Amino acid sequence: LKTRSLSCWAVSVMRNTVLIGWQIQKAAAVNRFIYRLQHLPLVGKKVPSSLYRASEIKSLFTVLSLIASVVGDLLKKGIYVAALLYFPARLAGDLLFPGETALPGSAVFWLFACFNLLAGSFVNSTVLEVNEDKYVLLNLMRADARVYCLQQMALKLGRDTLYFLPALWGGLCLLGKLPFWPVVSLLIELAAFRLIGEAAGLWLYDKKQFNIGHNDKVWLWILAGSLPAAAVLIWLCRDIPAVWTVGTHPLTACAAVLFSLPALRYLLRFPRYTYVARSTVTYAVVVQGRLAVEEMGKSGSAVDEKSFSSESLRSHKFEHLKGYEYLNALFFARNKRQYRLLWRIKMIMIGSLSVAACMAVPLFFKDKALSLSGIMPGLVFILYLMCSGQRVCKSLFFNCDICLLKYGFYRQGDALLQNFRIRLRRLVWMDMLPALLLCGGIVAFVLCSGQTQHLAAYIPMLVTIPLLSIFFDMYQLLLYYIFQPFLEGGGQKSLGYSLCSGLIYMAAYVCLQVRTASVWFTVGVMALTLVFIPVSYLLIYRLAPRCFRLK
Repeated sequence: LKTRSLSCWAVSVMRNTVLIGWQIQKAAAVNRFIYRLQHLPLVGKKVPSSLYRASEIKSLFTVLSLIASVVGDLLKKGIYVAALLYFPARLAGDLLFPGETALPGSAVFWLFACFNLLAGSFVNSTVLEVNEDKYVLLNLMRADARVYCLQQMALKLGRDTLYFLPALWGGLCLLGKLPFWPVVSLLIELAAFRLIGEAAGLWLYDKKQFNIGHNDKVWLWILAGSLPAAAVLIWLCRDIPAVWTVGTHPLTACAAVLFSLPALRYLLRFPRYTYVARSTVTYAVVVQGRLAVEEMGKSGSAVDEKSFSSESLRSHKFEHLKGYEYLNALFFARNKRQYRLLWRIKMIMIGSLSVAACMAVPLFFKDKALSLSGIMPGLVFILYLMCSGQRVCKSLFFNCDICLLKYGFYRQGDALLQNFRIRLRRLVWMDMLPALLLCGGIVAFVLCSGQTQHLAAYIPMLVTIPLLSIFFDMYQLLLYYIFQPFLEGGGQKSLGYSLCSGLIYMAAYVCLQVRTASVWFTVGVMALTLVFIPVSYLLIYRLAPRCFRLK
């Protein structure tokens, strides 16, 4: 009876913690939604502040926000499965197994293993996650840290299973013509590896004070190495059809569960959840907004003064420049280390994949006619992901504009246009080198595959790639000047910015479905870029003087 009463008490505490956490989260979400409604142009002034205390309307908003959250998470998982599993596996199938309609199971398994079972499990830690809801519950309301962390892990595993299942079933089972039950085995393996990743992250933080998810260099290298690792494994196992069968067999799922049992035991018996929670989530970090600044410093937006070299602090090499040219030259010279890591990762990934593709052609595809004519839509999405605009704009705000926006002359139309032109030139140059390296990889692949006579047919593609790079950089910089989404204390807040960013993401994703000749696609991209240049200048001159401000 005593054991039963203790178990009932534990379940009651767990249930109450989940309910309170959910209520706080939804109440904050509804208040943020009302706040954003009040700041919309035209209609914002008609939204009364009395909505904050209207419990009936807030209950309706809570239900709507819950539905929107579920639908949004389902869409995100669907996009994720399509972008990182379905289309890469389809491309691998077209290259390795031409003529087959079903997705190659080995490609699906290795992609899922590298991105989800390994990289995703060890980079994303629920216990070490930092958010305001966690601070309120654990530090202010003194909720049981162990109960909170365990229930958050359980909820995350449940959400991953619930949201991944329809995406994997629709993308892999229906479209990819793969059986359903092996997909269930993949989800069981995912849950097991997530437990192992949680335990490993918690042990590293407890013993070494090391958080993988908050160490920019480590998790970037992990994520950057996932795609080449998956490509190598797919190529090595191209003639082994049993990879999918063995990898998704129920016995494999059972083995993964057995391997996760020590991790589960460690998580259940870990005695220092309160110390870990309160050392990662503090008042200074969450409430005062310092977390956002620190995280942006780790992701390359805040400046580490110790990283300045003596040469970068000397301005004599820019003495021939004047005005905003001098200002921006100093900024990019002193902040170049922030972008160098990502730039090198992009160059290494493009270069290594190009070399691997060129080496594989004479060894394994000597007698096959290979063509890259159909990859242009996929390159649109890749070039969007390669764009550095958002990262650079964030760095520009927190390390330069946050101080100068306090002066009226800096917000005048002529000054904004001059700054826009200078920064666009530097941003385009930064992203142009990876784009040109990608063009060089395509040319090298065509030459290695013996299609020299068809090289002229790839000219539209080679022209489109740098044009797209310019367009995406210009679009991100325009959004920064029109909406200025960043807050002085750290963080980001702009509904218009989020909508426009989501729009360009969806447009790049929809391009994956485009089936048209490269020459017409190039003409369309060229026309769009040429028209967008004067439009962006006009919008900045008209809108930026009153929109580009501190928040």
